[in-house]
Amino acid sequence: NLTKLIIDYIRLKGGFSTRITSTGTYRSDIKKFIPSTQRNGMADIISIINGKSISIEVKIGKDIQSKHQKKVENEINIAGGYYMIARNFDQFLFDFNNIIKKF
Repeated sequence: NLTKLIIDYIRLKGGFSTRITSTGTYRSDIKKFIPSTQRNGMADIISIINGKSISIEVKIGKDIQSKHQKKVENEINIAGGYYMIARNFDQFLFDFNNIIKKF
């Protein structure tokens, strides 16, 4: 799983990293689906390394960003954070190393 591999790698490098889940949950006790309170478009992984925020959206195959994800990417970049799309681990490593060279 690419998401888990990225999270583990960032943690091994001394950073904080966690998966953001935006799916809701089904409550069998009340037989109802409860939608997530997570904001639409948040990246799959939120990380902090060397005091800098890096949001990582995992996209496999032909998967593309939604309009909500593009909006979040823009807001993160304006706020001084970093946003990247990871399609495979090699590409993630290349982009990640280029980002951390900036700080």
